[in-house]
Amino acid sequence: MKTRIIALVLCLLMVIPVFSSCSNEIVESQLQVYLSHQIYDLDPLNAFSNDAQAKVVSLLFAGLYKLDDNGKPQPDLVKKAVINNDYEEKRYTILFTLNDTCWSDGSSVQSSDIIYTFQRVLKSTKSNDAAALLFKIKNAIEVKNGDVSIDDLGVYAIGTKEIEIEFNKEITKEDLKEFQLNLSSPALFPVREMNAEGKEDWAKKQTSMVFSGPFILRKVSYTNGNKQLLLERNSYYFRNREKDDADKSVTPYRIFIDYESSPEDQLAMYESGQVVYVGEIPLSLRSKYADEVELLDTLSTHTYFFNQNALIDSTKPGEEDGFALFSIKEVRQALSLAIDREAIKAAVVYGKVATGLVSNKIFSTIKDKETFRDKVGTLSLTDKAKASTLLASAGIDPTCYSFSISVRAADEVHVAIANIVAETWKNLGFNVSVNEVGVIVNDEKDPVTKEDVLDIRDDLYEEECIKAGKYEVLALDLVAKSPSAFSVLAPFAIDFTGNKTVDGKNNIVVPHSTGYTSEKYNELITKAFKATDPEQVTEYLKQAEKLLVTEDAVVAPILFNQNGVLVHEDLSKLKESYYGYHYFTKAKLKNWVEYRDIYFPLETEEEDEAPVETPTSGT
Repeated sequence: MKTRIIALVLCLLMVIPVFSSCSNEIVESQLQVYLSHQIYDLDPLNAFSNDAQAKVVSLLFAGLYKLDDNGKPQPDLVKKAVINNDYEEKRYTILFTLNDTCWSDGSSVQSSDIIYTFQRVLKSTKSNDAAALLFKIKNAIEVKNGDVSIDDLGVYAIGTKEIEIEFNKEITKEDLKEFQLNLSSPALFPVREMNAEGKEDWAKKQTSMVFSGPFILRKVSYTNGNKQLLLERNSYYFRNREKDDADKSVTPYRIFIDYESSPEDQLAMYESGQVVYVGEIPLSLRSKYADEVELLDTLSTHTYFFNQNALIDSTKPGEEDGFALFSIKEVRQALSLAIDREAIKAAVVYGKVATGLVSNKIFSTIKDKETFRDKVGTLSLTDKAKASTLLASAGIDPTCYSFSISVRAADEVHVAIANIVAETWKNLGFNVSVNEVGVIVNDEKDPVTKEDVLDIRDDLYEEECIKAGKYEVLALDLVAKSPSAFSVLAPFAIDFTGNKTVDGKNNIVVPHSTGYTSEKYNELITKAFKATDPEQVTEYLKQAEKLLVTEDAVVAPILFNQNGVLVHEDLSKLKESYYGYHYFTKAKLKNWVEYRDIYFPLETEEEDEAPVETPTSGT
């Protein structure tokens, strides 16, 4: 009996190290970070009014290409691209071969996923600012305008891993490079049709999403006392699960953000070594960390949109039902010129005074490799003395009008800027308020279970302001769709926003959400789109930006955004994207073991178990 007991004890002693080893493998490589404030929608198409959203989306979804820190597109989902110009048949194509990688449920990323994503962007029933990224494809413009069927788009699946894309003309190496640049856009990150199509809230809930990027969404909670975001290694990302090590392509097992702790508390934990990366530093502490922070220039400009169709409250006789104040060019010009951009820059610390709408990292064209700002120079955007004169010349009494600036409530920097601008405009005589737009608990029932969906939120800023255009003045980060000036300026042209089709027959012209329509502007963007000489392209875009920003004052650029980040000395191998955020794919932490079991209690699933889709996904 004693012999059996001793043998059993020896067996247990041998097994314990095995379990310890497994435990260490799971929990050692985890990072506690603070990337940004909370976000509520992970659809790549919605990542262009919010720098915070773009940061997280880039961790969850892979693109056909990704930008390195020099702005050069590098293959991601694409393995190779081959140009084929058939001059006899007058057929010009690029054949893209996909890498062998999988969605987070183990199914292969295929040609059909890419084609669906392109078709989704080009739907004629929805306007989409990213559509112009694909307009060089044969029939893309006609598809977007509803003139031909989506099946006529020049994109074909040759096999499960090969896609042929047809252009209207001969394809040069420079054309390929420009298209690769566009394909690095988050707007074109592939999403899977069975998960996204017909599901309004598909990108808000963990169980209705699959991911192609290095991480998956393991858990998100908005409940008071348990606000958190937990990302986990995508065990299928460029990895053969039967042969490769768990960390072959992605080093960190988990990335954890605790939203219960305030940004100030996050910095305190950074000082103690608990939080190893801070991607959003509160205004109150920015000066303190001025010498320590790493500033990353982004491809976004903090900008104000003026809604020319909004009926502004008025006390003037005859305008009791409201007055389209922002339809008057001089009013828009006055409001933009009155903004003290230097004072705002000093207040928010990080950022550069905007000298145009196109930020200072965006290329003029892919061919000349110069930034647009270096190529065309700067625009003069502030002249407070001229503002009052413009209002008087237009016969506007500011004291008669009341309007609001709509701003995302979760972004303290945007709120702070809005308050400064509101005071400036009040000094002109207007009655201005700041409308902080927040989130609500989703009020729609699950389409399958018919039960209330309580674990997702509806971002009213995104739903009401961005998508529905319900605003008077809108404060947002205008994130470039790609690193080209054309991608920033084209969506304001009526032919490049996209038309809606009613019943597949009647086209309804849908202008930009500002209500801006200009034949002159549309003509300049069309010329830039068709031009082949880089100098001509740049000149047309230069004229278009000046018309948009200073002459017509459709928008008021305020700051070129910068991300101020703190990286703990023990955290290494971060890669910077040209978009102005970091890739964590191969991030390493010195002495991982010191952090295990402290912040991330183990769950029951295996390290590389994929999330199982539930009936609520509708698949």
